[in-house]
Amino acid sequence: MADFDFLGASVATLPQPARTPAFERYYFEHYPDDPHALEKKMRMAACWNYMHRHMADFDVAGIAVAGTERSLLSKHLPYALYRLFAAAQMEQIHADFPVSMIIEMTLEQARLNPDA
Repeated sequence: MADFDFLGASVATLPQPARTPAFERYYFEHYPDDPHALEKKMRMAACWNYMHRHMADFDVAGIAVAGTERSLLSKHLPYALYRLFAAAQMEQIHADFPVSMIIEMTLEQARLNPDA
């Protein structure tokens, strides 16, 4: 979750052209000897892309508030997204998973760990 927090606090606030280089730099600096760094980066990018594509849906469901400059997320939404994108097969990480599934996973995460 540290990766998610960093990306939300730092990379997402950058101008669009600077985001991808900062995102890549983060992964290669934080995981220099990790043979899975590229896979981690790809999963996180797919997760962020999915979240941004469906932010309005998450807003309507009450698990996020979509803003023009910054959005607010339920503390359980990143955990639900992580559970999905960490477990998905690499060839499936760019799939457009049903939003209802993520919403249910977020609500389940809140029930299982209300203080997270």
